[in-house]
Amino acid sequence: MGDKSKKGQRFLVVVTVISVLIIATVLTLVSVQQGGLSQKMAAARKVGFPFEGKDLAPKTKFTENQNAAHDYLRAAVLDKAASASKTTGRSEAQKFPGIDMTPSDEAALRQYLTDNAAMIDQFQIGAAKPYCYFQKDWDNGANVLLPEYASMKSVSRAVLARAHLRATGGDIEGAVSDFESVQRTSRHLASQPVLIGMMVSVALEAMQGKTIERLLPAATKDKQLSAALQTQVNALTQDWDLTNGLKGEAFLNWWCTDHLSDLSGMSGYFGSNEPLPMKLTKNSQTAARALKSAILEIYTPALHDYKPYGDASVVFNGIDRRANKAKAESLLARPFLEILIPVWGQLPSTLDKAKARKLLLLAALDVIEYRRSKGTWPKSLADTGGSYLDPFDVKPLRYKTEGQGFRVWSVGINGKDDGGKTREETRTDDHDEVIVYPPTPRNRPPE
Repeated sequence: MGDKSKKGQRFLVVVTVISVLIIATVLTLVSVQQGGLSQKMAAARKVGFPFEGKDLAPKTKFTENQNAAHDYLRAAVLDKAASASKTTGRSEAQKFPGIDMTPSDEAALRQYLTDNAAMIDQFQIGAAKPYCYFQKDWDNGANVLLPEYASMKSVSRAVLARAHLRATGGDIEGAVSDFESVQRTSRHLASQPVLIGMMVSVALEAMQGKTIERLLPAATKDKQLSAALQTQVNALTQDWDLTNGLKGEAFLNWWCTDHLSDLSGMSGYFGSNEPLPMKLTKNSQTAARALKSAILEIYTPALHDYKPYGDASVVFNGIDRRANKAKAESLLARPFLEILIPVWGQLPSTLDKAKARKLLLLAALDVIEYRRSKGTWPKSLADTGGSYLDPFDVKPLRYKTEGQGFRVWSVGINGKDDGGKTREETRTDDHDEVIVYPPTPRNRPPE
């Protein structure tokens, strides 16, 4: 019995020693992991990584009288009331510039603009102010709502519709004033501490471009209007300052690492009610550490390297590349990164499309001006004296005459020349970014 007892004691000692070693190893690994995270956080702070909601407040000091946010919010209240009452002409205003207007459409639109003049006036008061910051409790992270962005886009449509009516009616000065209001609103949106603000800004620029495109036939007959439109196209944003939007996305991603078990909050940010994998919620602390480390590795270099109005594609592609690397290296963080990190790699093409549309408008106006002075369409874009490189393939924009007009195009997102065919013509994703002159009819879609 004594030998068995001694063997049992030795076995317990061995098991105890092994257990102690395992616990010590785990604690050491956790300590190293935490120490590594602390070092990464310290490095991130040096480049302005926003760990708290207050870090998203604007650095520039300005008075409330200089803040456009209050005016946009007042305009939003009036816009919401107009939507709820289904006032005459609202449907036409919201579809502009996507459809051609019939005389009855135009009459309804004019009535809507008259009835909602106070909304537009309030909007333009805000647009004239130098700063815009919507006071939000960013510490609520994914639960922060941004309804004002949709309203700013809605009212911008009405202002651009009025610009079109003014321009075709000979009130070029009034049309220019409306264009400039939307341009300033676009810049206000781009300055917001969340990436969606910049994306709405890009949408507003696209709406301005479409409105100018619709005015090309009028510009052919009116040199003053043609010159005014060229000025407005040149004023369209070529590059965006992503500083605030980049910080906002970094903060929201960081906020989510502290709220992994708060699925309702998470779904608010992603616009989805799909639950996160349950196995991750059971290991939320471990997953949070892995995710925090990955978020810092992804965003810290971007905040360090990015310069205001710098090459956005470099930033986006860098974030996308580091996110893919983090997903490959961390099984715990991967499912969250699949949801948290936007598809950054696709955003450069969105901005390149905006740049291409601007260049196409400038080229089209050059062609129209050539026709005005020479009496004939140019044989090539080079004949106009303009030099425009397609941002998608860094080659000159394409151009050809056809019938009584012309078309000018960029190869677009797919990177190949589809012969100047529009989406409507190919009915596929293989199409070019095209301006057709005279513009092709855009009929009202079925109700």
